[in-house]
Amino acid sequence: MMGYTYKGVLSFDLYYAYESDRIDATYLVDKQKTYNTWDNITDVRDLGINSFYHYNKLRWMTAILMQGILYSKTVRPQKETVMGIVRQYMYPKVENLSYVGMLQAIFFFDRDHKWTSNLNITYNSPEKDVTKSLDARYMVDIGMQYRFWKDRLNISLTCRNLFASRIKGTEYLNTTAMDFNNKFNYRQLHLTLAYNWGAQLHHNKRRYESDEMQERIVNDF
Repeated sequence: MMGYTYKGVLSFDLYYAYESDRIDATYLVDKQKTYNTWDNITDVRDLGINSFYHYNKLRWMTAILMQGILYSKTVRPQKETVMGIVRQYMYPKVENLSYVGMLQAIFFFDRDHKWTSNLNITYNSPEKDVTKSLDARYMVDIGMQYRFWKDRLNISLTCRNLFASRIKGTEYLNTTAMDFNNKFNYRQLHLTLAYNWGAQLHHNKRRYESDEMQERIVNDF
């Protein structure tokens, strides 16, 4: 991986990864029964570029926009024999170009930044490999947070999957294709109460909020 940062607000990462013999599920369909095993059969090559833009020009908002473009190539044998059974694969080699975008913003409602609101938006373009193909999907989370008692106590309420697409696609079972449509992507409400004890460090609250959000975004990404 190689990265470059411009004026501390815009950065790019260019990376390449190779993974040999990845463990994937294999299937055998015989007399209307599906048998599942796991084998080290897939080689994966990834080449991608990510961009991160940190916007903090407004006193009442800070945001990070992340975008990534990925080219992937997955390869497995056209067929193999396991315990005397010949297994053929529908797609032994798949090349794919996909895009992911994520916007995370924090809104401040008072001078001391005790009342804040979080907005997270994620979009994934269609993607596929030798095991499955996925349709485009999106998700929106929103939440509120309040800091009190000298910033030692935080209470937050977050709604996950406020707007979310179903996970749709096709899974390749050797020579058989199985469509799926995940209907269990429900909205969730999370109420969190956190207490921070120990030394209280003096810091710029606006900078603290930005760093906290950036760490969370990079880890999630």
